[in-house]
Amino acid sequence: MTDETNLSTGDDVDVTSASETDKGIDATSASEEVKTPPATSAEDGKDASGKDANEEVDYAKVAMPEGFEIDDAMLSEATPLLKDLKVGKENAEKLFKMGAGLIQNFQEKQAQAWEKQQKDWHDTAMNDPVISLAENRAIAARAYKELATDGLKAVVDQFGLGNHPEVVRHFYNLGTKMQDDKLVLASGSGVADKTLGQTLYSDKYDKK
Repeated sequence: MTDETNLSTGDDVDVTSASETDKGIDATSASEEVKTPPATSAEDGKDASGKDANEEVDYAKVAMPEGFEIDDAMLSEATPLLKDLKVGKENAEKLFKMGAGLIQNFQEKQAQAWEKQQKDWHDTAMNDPVISLAENRAIAARAYKELATDGLKAVVDQFGLGNHPEVVRHFYNLGTKMQDDKLVLASGSGVADKTLGQTLYSDKYDKK
């Protein structure tokens, strides 16, 4: 430290340099150590829960929701992504459960849409000026039974086409071209009161 005289007052002034003061501060800081808590527990390679942070998950053994099984091809495609994102067993189960829920919701909506389509076909047929008539539906049903091959019947059954108005119309047109001696109307048998679809399947859409 040095003393100098203030020119305006004549008093002695302490003019210790700032650099000397800084040195004192640096010395104090250097003596203190900054301690950072370890990222892991006492056991190396373990996370806070005690599980191996690097343990590889076998996603094929992850529990699936009841009634669902994961496709091998889909699992093979998803596994690299799951590993890359380091998805653990618990989170994998959550993802699979969510995926199963989405699939189930999609299937339910598809079933509802198909039920509506079937009903729409039936309603259209029943409002048609030609094929809505009981006697004409009987002609269509008879022609279908006599002329449709087993293969065609299987397709109609598989895709529920028995109520499609154009299918009914097609077999009605075929029936009208059949010889009168081969065409036997089911008068009084109840066939004339049903659509082609109902004759083949059920009275599901024609409740009185």
